Parts: sequence; structure tokens; C-alpha cells
Amino acid sequence: MSPAEQFALWTVRISLLCYATALGLRLLGRSNNAARWCWTVGAILMAVHIIAAMGVYHHWSHDETIAHTARRTAELTGWNWGGGIYFNYAFLALWIFDALWWWINPTSYLQRPRWIEILIQGYLAFIVINATIVFGAGAVRWTSIAILIVLVAFAAISPKSIAA
Repeated sequence: MSPAEQFALWTVRISLLCYATALGLRLLGRSNNAARWCWTVGAILMAVHIIAAMGVYHHWSHDETIAHTARRTAELTGWNWGGGIYFNYAFLALWIFDALWWWINPTSYLQRPRWIEILIQGYLAFIVINATIVFGAGAVRWTSIAILIVLVAFAAISPKSIAA
């Protein structure tokens, strides 16, 4: 694996580790400042990953990215559709928006209605689970399942909800 491929791979791994860490900290009612930093670094690294992947794997071609997404979707589902890439773009935009909201108005962010929190976190989790468990393989899949189980356990014992 080339250094550029390693870079693309490790930026997404660290990004998702930051994602899980931030959620875990919030679920356990720990430092909002540490969680906010993890959340923000994760979003930035995801943007870096997407840029790196476009260059390394798709030769800066959006058409090639769509074709790759269609092939991977067809391998798993039998449905040759590349539109899932737009859900990934929405994922990144939503995560960046969410991180910015937390920095610009932390009081509003932490007191937002629970339904907004559920929609945002539900969408982000849906994409992460699909990327790492459904489309992932090997160590990535099993590590992601373990992290998901830990986060669900944290949610079950959480002294405060994720929206608090």
C-alpha cells in the first residue's frame, strides 16, 4: 500500500475513532469540551479523508467515484447504483455543520430539541454503520461492531441523554 493510500486509510480510521470517542464522552456525561474537540477533529479528518480518497482512489473523477460506489453497492446488494455517494457527501456536510454549531453556539447546541439530536445522530450513525459494518470487512467490521456495542451499552447506562 502506497503512503498516499495509507494516509487516506488512517484519516478515516482516526476520524471514526474521534466520532465514537465524542459520542462515548457525551453519553457518559463527561467533558463537553473534550467531546467537542473530538467531534471537530473527526469531522475535519473525514473531510481530509474524502479529499485524499478522491485523489488516491478515484483520480479526481467524480464519475469514477460514482462508478466505484455502484460496483460496491452491486457486490453487496445486486443493485448497480452509485447514488449512495451523495449520502456520504451529505454525511460530511451534516457533521461539519453540527461541529460548527457546537462551536458557534454551544448553549443552543447542547439544549437543542431531542428530535433534532435524534435525526442528526441517527443519520450519522446510519452512514457509519453502513460504511464500517455493512460494506466493511475483516478487522474494520469486527472493531466497528465492538465499538457499536460499547456505545449502545453507554447509552443504556447513560446518566444523561445525548441531547442533554
